[in-house]
Amino acid sequence: MPITYEITRIRLDAGGYTATGAYYGTGAPLFYFQSECETHSGWMRARNRWELRRKLRARYPDAKFIPARAS
Repeated sequence: MPITYEITRIRLDAGGYTATGAYYGTGAPLFYFQSECETHSGWMRARNRWELRRKLRARYPDAKFIPARAS
């Protein structure tokens, strides 16, 4: 059965902090993913959403994705 994910890019400043002050470090863009049923979630770095989708499909082959919302 396919699992549907929502992907959100986490905006970081040049020092690796979010607007609320949480520290994630620097590097490739950071994304948060969560399944609709909330059984799978986490943070992952990828160059863009397409690379993140490939990484998630490698882990969860039946993954589907909710269209991206503006952030």
